Amino acid sequence: MVKTIEENIDENLLEFRRYQLQLKRIADEDIVKRINVLAKRLIFIGCLASLMYKREHGGVYRQKLAGGGTKYERTI
Repeated sequence: MVKTIEENIDENLLEFRRYQLQLKRIADEDIVKRINVLAKRLIFIGCLASLMYKREHGGVYRQKLAGGGTKYERTI
């Protein structure tokens, strides 16, 4: 079954929150663990940004050169 964009956003938000809770439990002095969790959390920030873009714009835009000008065509 293919997940919808909304389901993917919800799933990534849950993972982001899970790493946020882990980050709160790690002592400030444990720099290596904090960096590791921050790096994992950053992955989900990127995924969320990508999903939000897809949701807002509804597809990918590709550039076509037509008649010496530029034309943008929306593709799904």
